[in-house]
Amino acid sequence: MNHIGIPKRRKGTNGKFSDLTLHSRIDAFAKSEPAIGSQLMALKWIGNTGSHDSNVSANDLLDSFEIMDHALAEIIGGHSARVAALAKKLTKKHGNK
Repeated sequence: MNHIGIPKRRKGTNGKFSDLTLHSRIDAFAKSEPAIGSQLMALKWIGNTGSHDSNVSANDLLDSFEIMDHALAEIIGGHSARVAALAKKLTKKHGNK
């Protein structure tokens, strides 16, 4: 979350800084990227289940790895944004004139 500009700490009304929870940091990210935010939240929930209930199936873990792979590709690589920009460029160049 640090890499994408979501702060670890927030200044409170008393002027003191406090750590933000992962949940609140994902919520902050989801305001600008709701689809990826919901994917990250799903990963947080399965992490909680695995940490506290130990009730995560192998299939759930494999699904989580697939979600993580996709989310990281979007956050780091910006594949969807890049493809959208290319489509816009081609539409402008070759679309109805």
